[in-house]
Amino acid sequence: PPAPPRRWPSRLRGWLRRAAIAACFVLASSPWPRIEVPLALIAAGGLLHLLSKGYLVRRSRVTREGPYRWVRHPFYLANVLLESGLLLLAGSWQAVAVYLLVAHFAYGAAMEEEESDLAAVHGEEWTSYAARTPRLLPWRLPGPRGGGPGFSIRNLIYEREIPRLMRLLSLPLGLLWWQAFLAQGGPPGDRPLLPPPSDRSAMLLVGFLGVQAASWFTALLLRAPRLDGSARFETRDGGD
Repeated sequence: PPAPPRRWPSRLRGWLRRAAIAACFVLASSPWPRIEVPLALIAAGGLLHLLSKGYLVRRSRVTREGPYRWVRHPFYLANVLLESGLLLLAGSWQAVAVYLLVAHFAYGAAMEEEESDLAAVHGEEWTSYAARTPRLLPWRLPGPRGGGPGFSIRNLIYEREIPRLMRLLSLPLGLLWWQAFLAQGGPPGDRPLLPPPSDRSAMLLVGFLGVQAASWFTALLLRAPRLDGSARFETRDGGD
């Protein structure tokens, strides 16, 4: 079937991602006292991102393997974990609370939109799966395996997930460098933007820029024709 126009919930979740990342750098203060907490959230979100794309089967069937045994939208759960971890790393639990409130409506609307399309395409296969699988939070035991092809490296390449994830996971390095820059004190014009090579923040900056550059280079290497619009129509969690 032809792809419907991209409606406001899908656009809103994309803007939510950009707003959360911008807020991390605007609100940056001293790092969260227990830095392992936000880093654990970011790592868990990154791993779930990877698994969600690796197990996803587009168009032909409802995916019921891997993280899709636990929740219907693991890619969105990964986004929430990643972005909450980044905001917490920025030192602002208040921003996390605001983000979660906005995410509830943004992702809720996007999931309603997508599930309506999926029910129209897959019929009883989707409705029976949705009846026994939680939408976003894994509060039940996992459902049975669906007999699909399993985890696919080809999926990660075809979906360009590897460079996307590299860019996302470089953000903690950039944020920690930005916090070190702000911690120097004094007027912004008097602060050295580039730290001395022996400084710890120099390693953070080099790491951030290096991973960003590597992600763009990887994206060029993995460039391939995208699926047509009908693939997004028939698939959960596509895009942002």
